[in-house]
Amino acid sequence: MQDYMHPYYSVYHFRIAYGGVIKPLLDKTQWAKVNLGFRVLPPLSKLPVGRLRKLRIPGCMEDKGNKKRTKGKWQVQCKTCFAYGHRTGSPKCPLTGTKKRYKNLFFCYLSEIDFLISTLLILQEESCQAKEAL
Repeated sequence: MQDYMHPYYSVYHFRIAYGGVIKPLLDKTQWAKVNLGFRVLPPLSKLPVGRLRKLRIPGCMEDKGNKKRTKGKWQVQCKTCFAYGHRTGSPKCPLTGTKKRYKNLFFCYLSEIDFLISTLLILQEESCQAKEAL
């Protein structure tokens, strides 16, 4: 092993490197004071507001014909109404329904089920009272 491995990677050197005790610093007052000779400032330029561009703008000397999906040369097509300019789930599509309607229908079904259960219970109580009267 000694022929193929540097002594730096041996267990002996590993134990020497990590054998000492490292005392923790409890708060900022125990940090060492360092004079760099200059003041460290934040960067002058900041990122612009908004989403960064995904595609770079080609130069005036570059061939622009091989960019198929750039803005203005590519239009999406809706798969339900086959119109250009919007996708299937877009509110621009006249055939797309709202999703809130399904939530309301679910709650309507729940209220109908509650009504049916309550009427069944009332009918059951009335039939029990009728049997007791006989």
